Amino acid sequence: MIDVNFKDFEELREPGFDATRYTNDLLKTMNTDSSTLEIGATKKKIQYDAAELSSRYEQFLKRNSSIVLEKFYNDKVTNETISSGLKPSLEYLDVSYKRLMEQVLVPYERAQKLQSVLSNVHQTSTLLRDVLMFLHLTQQIVNFVPLQNESKLTVGALSKLASLHYQIQVNQSQNANLKSLKFVKEMESSTLAPRRKSLLGHLVITISRECLNSSKLRNNQDDIKALIYALYSVSEQEFYTTIQKVILTNATNSSRILSKSINAIKTFPSLFDDVVTKGHDIAHIEKILQSIKTDNSNLLVQFLRLTRPKSTTPRDLYWGRISSSFKLELKTAIDRGGPVGKQLIGKQDAIEDWIKSAFEKYVEIEPDYSTNIEYMSKIF
Repeated sequence: MIDVNFKDFEELREPGFDATRYTNDLLKTMNTDSSTLEIGATKKKIQYDAAELSSRYEQFLKRNSSIVLEKFYNDKVTNETISSGLKPSLEYLDVSYKRLMEQVLVPYERAQKLQSVLSNVHQTSTLLRDVLMFLHLTQQIVNFVPLQNESKLTVGALSKLASLHYQIQVNQSQNANLKSLKFVKEMESSTLAPRRKSLLGHLVITISRECLNSSKLRNNQDDIKALIYALYSVSEQEFYTTIQKVILTNATNSSRILSKSINAIKTFPSLFDDVVTKGHDIAHIEKILQSIKTDNSNLLVQFLRLTRPKSTTPRDLYWGRISSSFKLELKTAIDRGGPVGKQLIGKQDAIEDWIKSAFEKYVEIEPDYSTNIEYMSKIF
């Protein structure tokens, strides 16, 4: 190792040497006894140190010239050896990298940009297609019938109109961005919503009228099926509410009829016979719902899905309501006492027999009446 004499200059060799700090310390050292800053002496000190270092450097080179030259030569040979050995590999890597950039990376970046553009074009195209479909269906609905004139339409025409409303709902559900368009919102609120509401109102009234009439319920079965399916396709909730109201209206009327027997229990058999007959209408409605097919299901299944509590059939709803209503009437009369209360207590077994007999009489019309009996057995 070559010994270089840097004595008296150790601070200048420190790795963290700071010229500003060194100059500041030097100025403080050279101006300890004066209130006036003296720069001349400091400058001479620096110039002296520079001249001293230069002298020592020249002496070092003179004493060690052969060693320094040998070091320079060895470093040159080493660099040339390394360069000549690595040059082919470096050139190959450079060519490979350029080829990678030109044939892979640059085309990939371009493809990504193109894919992004194509994706945006596709989304726009899909949205425009759905807009055109929305406009086409809306125009068909507007041209189909004037607002609030659905009563002039045939059952087939009502089904077609309901189908158009359903297709618009599907169209909007498949593209959420469609609903966000301003003109779609405006057309929905100003044109479609009033017509949908008018159609639903007409379907609800017509279905209720047909289903509450025993004769029409059996003679117009095909029309009733079409009307119920049309209502379901436009609004599941209106479908459920309408059928539920039909059942509960029948149950209320039957309960009112049956309540007349409280004060004249001998009339119970004939009055309950009317209640059972009306119950056949409910069973018929249940069969109609079951016969209307949907995707892998039927409307009876959909009705059960929408009921609260779950899986309450139309017959469960009808007989459950009659049972609870008549039970309350009986309890009130019995608790009141008197001749009527005593007579009801004495006729308990007879009432149960009359109930069973009434269901058995119509076994051909409604074979599976066991659940109905279970409801009516809870009145005592």
